[in-house]
Amino acid sequence: MENALASIADVNQAERVLPVVHDLAASSFLYLRNIFKKKRTAATHVLVLMLSDEKRSKKPYALPVRYVPCRTLKDQFIRDLTKDLKVEMKKRDLHLTVDPDGRPVTRSPDPDVLHGLIVQLHELRYGADRMSLEDAITLVRGQLVPAGYDPYPFRRDTPESLLDKLRSIVATYKFRAIIDYWKERGVHFSTYLYGPEVDPVTGQERHDRGDHNHLFRRAASSIRQGRDPSLNYEAFDEVLMDSLSGLTHAALIGKRKQSFVDAERLISSHVVSSLRRSGHHDLAHHIEVLTQWHEAADGRGLSQLQRLQIQLPNVELCFG
Repeated sequence: MENALASIADVNQAERVLPVVHDLAASSFLYLRNIFKKKRTAATHVLVLMLSDEKRSKKPYALPVRYVPCRTLKDQFIRDLTKDLKVEMKKRDLHLTVDPDGRPVTRSPDPDVLHGLIVQLHELRYGADRMSLEDAITLVRGQLVPAGYDPYPFRRDTPESLLDKLRSIVATYKFRAIIDYWKERGVHFSTYLYGPEVDPVTGQERHDRGDHNHLFRRAASSIRQGRDPSLNYEAFDEVLMDSLSGLTHAALIGKRKQSFVDAERLISSHVVSSLRRSGHHDLAHHIEVLTQWHEAADGRGLSQLQRLQIQLPNVELCFG
């Protein structure tokens, strides 16, 4: 400073500058002391708060509304940081997608899918487990089947995608909702294997075949392939030689796989009688169960009570 003042040729000018320099030195000292008085840790991250609509179906999908440099985050800091933001959202009639506890609040597009599923997925992804979305979906889907069993693939012989797993979960919840719907109306499937449908217009019970033919052909195909190892399928050789059974070679081997007539020739009361005459009672009982189910579902001229009575032995077999 002295050297700087000495370089000024005009002494009068130096006298005017000197007080200003002293004031500048004092303020600079205070400024530098405030900088180094509290050593602050440099920020390593930037917290970005963004807003988006629930469906995120239109661009831009999310808008950044605040940037906060930070190194560590505490829960209270987040609450304080978002408090004024929530106030502004409330003024504009915007609804939050999380409750005060941090759990997701969303309007499910399908009322059959329980809200607890959304909360469970949220906790698996952002809780202690920190799972990926696909791992969380896989875990939840596995919990929907009994212990020791694997979920049936959504498409046979096709590798499942994440979308297929989500479809399987939704289909399971919708099926359970249908069961609960009928249970609330007195139809208990643990007691009755067949629940008549009520026409929404007339209010009377009705019977529709649905896809029974498709299921019946699949049952016949299962017999031809010998899916049940406890049964002796060689007994059909004797049935084929019995002229009273009505069984043909084409029906036995499934030459016409889509033939409903061949399926009825294989699963019929005449085949049951032939099996019993030749002493193959286990296989006869297996075919008889399918025959009774086919009669109850597709028989002509039967009342709802008669269909129920035909299925009663099958109910006792399935539920003891």
